[in-house]
Amino acid sequence: MTRAIFLLILVSIFTPLAGRTIYATRFNDFEPLERHTTVDDGMLLEDNSNAEPLLNLDSTMIASGDRYRYYVRIANRHNRAGKGYRVTGIDGAVSKVVNPEWGIVFNYLDEGNYMKVTFRCDNSALHDDVLDRRTIMVKLSEVAAGIESAIDSATFEKGFSLEDDFNVVGIECDGSTVTVMGGKRELNELFSSPVRALEGVFRCGVYTGSGALTATERSVLWCDTHPVVRQSTGWSRSMLDDHFSQSSNPVEGYWTYLDRDIDDGWLKLGGKYTVALVDAGMDSYDIIYVDGAQVNPDGWQEGMLKGTLKKTIFTDVYTASWVDSMHEPLDDDVQASIESGVILTVKFPVYRSQVRFSKVIAK
Repeated sequence: MTRAIFLLILVSIFTPLAGRTIYATRFNDFEPLERHTTVDDGMLLEDNSNAEPLLNLDSTMIASGDRYRYYVRIANRHNRAGKGYRVTGIDGAVSKVVNPEWGIVFNYLDEGNYMKVTFRCDNSALHDDVLDRRTIMVKLSEVAAGIESAIDSATFEKGFSLEDDFNVVGIECDGSTVTVMGGKRELNELFSSPVRALEGVFRCGVYTGSGALTATERSVLWCDTHPVVRQSTGWSRSMLDDHFSQSSNPVEGYWTYLDRDIDDGWLKLGGKYTVALVDAGMDSYDIIYVDGAQVNPDGWQEGMLKGTLKKTIFTDVYTASWVDSMHEPLDDDVQASIESGVILTVKFPVYRSQVRFSKVIAK
């Protein structure tokens, strides 16, 4: 058995530590998407005969700071070379659109603020069989306060279906950079670009431009909430001070690193921590990080949830859940106990180690 080194830090058992994946397919009636009428052998069709683009948004909310990926297997059925498709303007006038655009929308805050990746085909010399080259332009744009601005683009002759067959398109975003992906048989990285950091929550979805008829086979959203967002409790040092000054619970309060008995071949201490224990109800306590991280210190902020203690039938004995300094879980048979009201011992029997904290007595 290979020995692994774990960096100790407390975390909540109830906090999701892995990314979640949400699928929208014919097998769930495309339920995550706002409109999910399925026709044409289980494909989700969006026929946009209007002048304005049609956005079919995923109901899943993504928070600022999240890392996420959004992929769609999609075809534009109105993508025949040289063919025009009827659209009706807001004034009722009918016109035709050649090579309508399609793609995905992401970082969607509201109808006037979002980003999009669109795909649009074109011909260099439509009626010249020798000189004609059909291409597809991939464009990254931002819509802010209703005004659209192009950010980046690239043009390709190969690697995509240039007619009405399926392509896979998508983005990967870490909050500050977006990578645009696409292809017919392979999902290739097309280009990357900085993006504006957002506050609040936003969504992704399918983009059907004016005159386009999109057929969506599936969409996949993978999201990994950033630890600062995921483990935020809202507690600050001043709030904890006020709370503890009024508390009569002997377990609540600040606890600081005392000593350790660690098998260095199995575990490595990630810092000499000060933590706060707060009664969370249901016979449990939240363990809140205050300071002391030495490994990955920039990954931890005051007030982040680092763990829980859950009472057992034995007095002052608890089950616990932990995570390492890189926010990975470490919870195999973790136990905790409080001795004489002033010594908190956290034991890791699987790794032959323990760490002790002492109660900080208010003056």
